[in-house]
Amino acid sequence: MTRLGVVVALPAEVRALFGRGAWQEREGWPVRRVELPLGFTAVCVRSGVGLERALPAARFLAGLGVDGLVSAGVSGGLHPEMRPGDLVVGQSSLEWGTQGEEPAVVWEGRAAAGQEFRDVLAREGLKVRLGGLLAGPEPVAGVADKAAWHGRTQALAVDMESAAVAQAAREAGLPFLALRAVSDPAGTDIPLDLFYSLDDMGRVRPGFLLRAVLRQPKLILGLIRLGRDFRRALHSLGRAWKIQAQCGFSGFFDPGAGHDIKKS
Repeated sequence: MTRLGVVVALPAEVRALFGRGAWQEREGWPVRRVELPLGFTAVCVRSGVGLERALPAARFLAGLGVDGLVSAGVSGGLHPEMRPGDLVVGQSSLEWGTQGEEPAVVWEGRAAAGQEFRDVLAREGLKVRLGGLLAGPEPVAGVADKAAWHGRTQALAVDMESAAVAQAAREAGLPFLALRAVSDPAGTDIPLDLFYSLDDMGRVRPGFLLRAVLRQPKLILGLIRLGRDFRRALHSLGRAWKIQAQCGFSGFFDPGAGHDIKKS
């Protein structure tokens, strides 16, 4: 049996991957165990949003003795040609800080493993690319910022957890997989008021959202669009996960496949 430690930020992302189910609390973490085909078991932790939450969650899973770590969820698009629902299989993971320092490469995967994983999804008609994922402590929500980060790093998408899970995998010497679906593409501005109307677990903060909408009524249109694109991303994420589960994750977690390469 192969046990995959899966770090997911939001409840909606968990439902896209595994459907609904019961959670147990272990050492302060909400944990869910899901049996998958072909002898795989997913041990999922719902971390909440952010690197500072994802890193201890991933270390907790590594401490349970899982055979690999996974970061899965939605992301912001950086590549200008990507659309809502397009997928990214991480070939490298980069992290940026808030002090203007250069993004650091946390992890790089073996090309053959990533290509096989991508090709399985592409053959099923999903729009999927293999490339870099950028993660940082703050949202990248504006069109100009997305273009700048893409030009600076060539990363395909940005999130707020994947680099932390990659770091924990590197520390533990475990295979790492990042699977992300684009929710807000590079050409879409997300007003920060909408982003901050959600708490760290993805729950709406009604008072904050109401005040924001009263100040800027046009945010309602942005909220409708954001919800539509988020659902599209979740659909693609869930479909990709189910396809790969039926394929044994394309050998990604076989010995020697997809293992981390530490970068100095």
